[in-house]
Amino acid sequence: MRQHFLYLLFSTVLALLPLNQLSALSEIRGWTLSAGLGMLWGEARESVNFSSRLAYPTDNKYLSLLLWDLKNIPFITLRTRWDSGKIFGMELNFDAAMPGLPAGAMNDYDWFFTDREWSHWSLSETTLRWGFSLSTSVDFRVIDSGPLSVHLGLAGLADYWYWSDILKELIYSISVNDITYPVPFDTSKKHEFRSSTESNSFGKNAVDYEVGYFSLLSVFKLKIQNRLRFVEITARVGPTFVATHDFHKLRESGLGLRIYNWGVGLPWVDFSLAIGVHITPRVSLSFRGEIAWMNDIVSDTHYYYGNFQYKNSAGAAGNSGFFRGGMSVLLSWKFSSLKNKSSKL
Repeated sequence: MRQHFLYLLFSTVLALLPLNQLSALSEIRGWTLSAGLGMLWGEARESVNFSSRLAYPTDNKYLSLLLWDLKNIPFITLRTRWDSGKIFGMELNFDAAMPGLPAGAMNDYDWFFTDREWSHWSLSETTLRWGFSLSTSVDFRVIDSGPLSVHLGLAGLADYWYWSDILKELIYSISVNDITYPVPFDTSKKHEFRSSTESNSFGKNAVDYEVGYFSLLSVFKLKIQNRLRFVEITARVGPTFVATHDFHKLRESGLGLRIYNWGVGLPWVDFSLAIGVHITPRVSLSFRGEIAWMNDIVSDTHYYYGNFQYKNSAGAAGNSGFFRGGMSVLLSWKFSSLKNKSSKL
């Protein structure tokens, strides 16, 4: 379904906006408030490596890899925009996922042996605790030609997600008499490879995870409309600061292990397409599709025990990335008066 998403939206654009119906429009000055509901899906990943990717790019062995498959997460969206009636506009947007609902699954891999593939794997069901996105932007209209307008601007974005898991399945190896990992596989040390599939930890909360993204984005916005319909395309790209915290509650003999990563990188990219109708001069209804993607950002990794006692650190050893898509429906109300576009106020 996701692979046909953009195709369906653009097909709808062509149906909604036949060329012979485009006409000069009235310019809106004042506030527009919007509220709606939607659904999100996506994938996220975090890895920790044995050695620094920057210092040893050819010696990049995993220590840990977490993969989340996020499915059908409902959210509410609130948006407001101010148009000056000239060329300036600004927006404030807030999206919040509904907390406490199932969010998909998490696969957790660990590499305890240097000369073998993953040694530990577990599958968990995840529950979303919190999830929200807050962005603000300013833009300037650089093209104003009949039904078409183009805006360029800057946006600030804060994006935060927090979820926890319930352990369902696992395949573990046995490694005793070793203080640090990873180590070469050695049967004389009573190592066993992927030998355990049972645990008294099934049904327990094994991992909590939270991640925050903070971005400064360049904004491109294209809008085509007539008196009845409109299409709005928005694209944003820019650098991102990412900070993550995953708490492995059953590690370190039950004390727990906290892993913190933070780093700055490129790029954050998102794209949205909104298709709508003007129900009245003040009220409109729109359908919005969006995708967001962030390339793996290299980050410094810091380890603490569950009681926050420092353990050790590794520079440039962590990586975080994600892909996210969503669809929503919004109802908008304009608190403004219509002004003729030819007035050029």
